[in-house]
Amino acid sequence: MSLVIGNALLYLIALLVYWRKQRRIDYGFVTIALYLVVAVCCAFEYSTEPYRWQLTWWPFIYLFIANLILFLPLFPDSSRVATKVYYNRSINLQGLQIFCGIYIVFALITTVCYLPLAWDNLQSGAWTMIRDNTYEEEFQLFKNPLLNILANLSTHFTIAVIAIYFYLLTQPRVNKGFKTLLLTATVVPMILTSIVIAARGHIFTLLFNLLIGFLCFRQYIPKRTKRTLTIWAIVFGSILILYTLAVTIARFGQESNSSLLYYFGHSMLTFDYGLTDTIDTYGKGAYTFRRFVGYVSQDMDWLLGTHFGTSFFTFVGSLYIDFGPMGTMVAVTILALTMLSLIRKRKLDLADIYLYLFYVSTVLNGALVIAPDLGWRCLLMFCIYVMLKILGKKQINTPTR
Repeated sequence: MSLVIGNALLYLIALLVYWRKQRRIDYGFVTIALYLVVAVCCAFEYSTEPYRWQLTWWPFIYLFIANLILFLPLFPDSSRVATKVYYNRSINLQGLQIFCGIYIVFALITTVCYLPLAWDNLQSGAWTMIRDNTYEEEFQLFKNPLLNILANLSTHFTIAVIAIYFYLLTQPRVNKGFKTLLLTATVVPMILTSIVIAARGHIFTLLFNLLIGFLCFRQYIPKRTKRTLTIWAIVFGSILILYTLAVTIARFGQESNSSLLYYFGHSMLTFDYGLTDTIDTYGKGAYTFRRFVGYVSQDMDWLLGTHFGTSFFTFVGSLYIDFGPMGTMVAVTILALTMLSLIRKRKLDLADIYLYLFYVSTVLNGALVIAPDLGWRCLLMFCIYVMLKILGKKQINTPTR
């Protein structure tokens, strides 16, 4: 028990150090606070089933050090990061609206494809069977592969569009109707996706991404707009949480409370006992670059000598599977230094802030789980980044002689 309590104290100390430096609740505070919550839940989960976990101290220390490195880009003053974007006069509002228009088309395709499926699921209420079907290795919602790609494209744009949406809230010249349409197109596809596959994680990811986007630009958002956002956030946040609880009760029945505790409280435990304790070989990219390497996920434990049986082993754990202890430390260090160099630029545009928030979102969600194929998502992220660089920057016309 002392190991899990000590682990929670490490994240409490990290959060106190962050608070002492920043004195504000921003996306960095929220991220480290989530890690503390997960560490506390791990302690409670261990206390309920101590016989299930054979823990040692080294994986907890290693995980904390790796996470601390990932936290470093969160420590620079978040208000200055937002200021570098807000006062960047080279940002092209029309280009951003074109980008958002492309996204809205993808969101409309997703909505049209998923709405009938979501409605059927809501009527059936068979959440356990629906979720079990998604765990099949070759699970596809549609027989047409192109339709599957198009239906999922909007989810890859979500963080970029959230960053743009909250930036546009600081720009009074942009039509309010367009902003409302953009927010609707951001929220609806993620909710439908969650209902279609009976997932709770999509809801948490959506709420977290909206929160970090708001916290990034909140100092420049008008007070009246903030009040409106707060009201709608309370209303829709409550509805989404109720849906999450309903799915949990339907899937786990009387064990719903223990299910939620296990959901939030086993990622760090699994990293310790399930991954690092018995791993005897490494994936060499099979987990992070699944789409390019190809593997059968059910065989990962058998191939690596592990016994995690889940993807809930933290972001660091997903790297550890592929690259081992040394390679993981190198990877997190490179990621952190890259983000630090990015946000220290004199000016930041929406492409830069998208890249930064993508990093923050990955680290934040990585307190619990990182799904396979992060490499593919990073490739799509780079494509979106390039699009934003091109469309989001004003073209300077040089005088002709």
